[in-house]
Amino acid sequence: LFALALVLQWARLLRMLQMTVEFGPVVLMLINMGRDLINFAFMFTVCLLAFSSGFYALFKDPDETANLGLLADMAPCSNYDDIFDSWFAALITLTEAMLAQDGNTHCYRATSQPAVATGLMYMFMLVGVIMLVNLLIATMAKTFDIYHGSTQHYLFIRARTIADWKSQDPATPPLNLLSVPYQL
Repeated sequence: LFALALVLQWARLLRMLQMTVEFGPVVLMLINMGRDLINFAFMFTVCLLAFSSGFYALFKDPDETANLGLLADMAPCSNYDDIFDSWFAALITLTEAMLAQDGNTHCYRATSQPAVATGLMYMFMLVGVIMLVNLLIATMAKTFDIYHGSTQHYLFIRARTIADWKSQDPATPPLNLLSVPYQL
């Protein structure tokens, strides 16, 4: 919790950098790219939930058992028939596969459903990793194009920030209590 507080405290420095000519537009880009990231997270979550449900449905009650001989030959591979037996484990496994950029597609050939599991993993990698990550890159590039070199947005934010600062009490929070008797 303290580590998160330190990160947020340093992020407050962006408010001061927002006032400079050099970093003002960059801070604006970062804020709007954060919005792009939230939209991407929603789209990716829908994709991840869909594929996790598919893998769970495929392996929850396998008709056959995994090919343990083939699984033994593939030493670093896990038994995905056991891993995808719960929906949450399927969700975690697919998230890790996406982040590691290694779906271990060769390991799916040793499952009880080798053709369907391998095909489903290829589809997840194509849709979830390649298409959605490229969509994120494209939306962030569009945001960059909008704010890069645009002083109009920067000047508006600067004017709004100055107006906010001017309307605030000049005393910092512990010292502003000294003005309470005067205001009464």
